[in-house]
Amino acid sequence: MYRLIPLLVICLLSGCASTMKPQPASYLQAPAQLMLPSEKLQELKAGATLNDALQTVTDNYGACQRTANKLDGLQMWVKGQSDVETQVQ
Repeated sequence: MYRLIPLLVICLLSGCASTMKPQPASYLQAPAQLMLPSEKLQELKAGATLNDALQTVTDNYGACQRTANKLDGLQMWVKGQSDVETQVQ
């Protein structure tokens, strides 16, 4: 009878090992600053002067650059997570 206990334990452990599969890393979340919505672009108001137009274009260009930087950061984060998951498997 006592000889069957180690055999039973081995059978149970081998069954568990063959059915365990890695779970997807659903707990990973991108940094909050990368997940903020993009800034809204300013519209040029009717009757705006040349200086107003220049200021609006400059502000919109800066907003586009910040959005591009966030996108680059998010893409780097996703690639890093993909690399980590590939190494784990």
